[in-house]
Amino acid sequence: DASDRAEGMRLGRTPDLVGQIVRDMGALGLIGEETNKLLSYLVMTSRKLPDPLALLILSGSGAGKSHLQDKVLALCPEEDLVKLTSLTDQALFYRGEDSLRHKVLALEELAGAKGADYAIRNLISARRLVVETTVKNPLTGRLETQVNTVRGPTAVFQTTTSPQTDAETRSRFILVSVDESAAQTRAILARQRQVHTLDGLRRQQDRDRLRRRHQAFQRLLRPLPVINPFEPLLSYPDEHLLVRRDHPKYLQLILAVAFLHQMQRPLRHDPDLGEYIE
Repeated sequence: DASDRAEGMRLGRTPDLVGQIVRDMGALGLIGEETNKLLSYLVMTSRKLPDPLALLILSGSGAGKSHLQDKVLALCPEEDLVKLTSLTDQALFYRGEDSLRHKVLALEELAGAKGADYAIRNLISARRLVVETTVKNPLTGRLETQVNTVRGPTAVFQTTTSPQTDAETRSRFILVSVDESAAQTRAILARQRQVHTLDGLRRQQDRDRLRRRHQAFQRLLRPLPVINPFEPLLSYPDEHLLVRRDHPKYLQLILAVAFLHQMQRPLRHDPDLGEYIE
């Protein structure tokens, strides 16, 4: 509505947008994790780009990896989020054609989608899934082939407790870990002891307002192309073969930062490309 739209526009034009996002996520109950807060938010936002990012959160059981993922994805509009607890081997191949297009696919635990690794990797890399199956024609009784296509691109979130995740899967993701320090534990426990106070209940009401504000902002982000004229001046370590897959993530992360700030960037125009931002 008009009120949420105004709040979303106000957020998008905040001079310290990055700082405001981090502060809002702290107000939503995510303690510490300053870098992970922003990185997760950028990956979520990248769903609207032609080449979205993917995030794999690795930590021990009970360290807060699902908490981090859940708090970030609470700011994603519901219509753009596909959140699953478990996933069978072939399930993604038979979804609707546009059911994952420019959306976030979030899996609570990598182990719950072990058989779907191949599909997830291809969805990230090829940005679509194509399966051909054999079905019986109900009129003729003859066997016929049927093709189902599921189109991306899709931003993917996963969590895992296993540091032994296979290299093929891991290479598609930005890999992060959560803070497992004693100081972080003390900060979390101190916040937990505030939940049922009067101030704690007031903060809960503020959280609902913050979620609506960010969801409105996300809905208002236009799918504009992002041009980076400085890319030829950048550098990146080149000693290992793995950087061939890491380097594009680095470039896409820069585009995601610019895309996030689109309400603060002048619109440029190209005769062939149309409107874009730099």
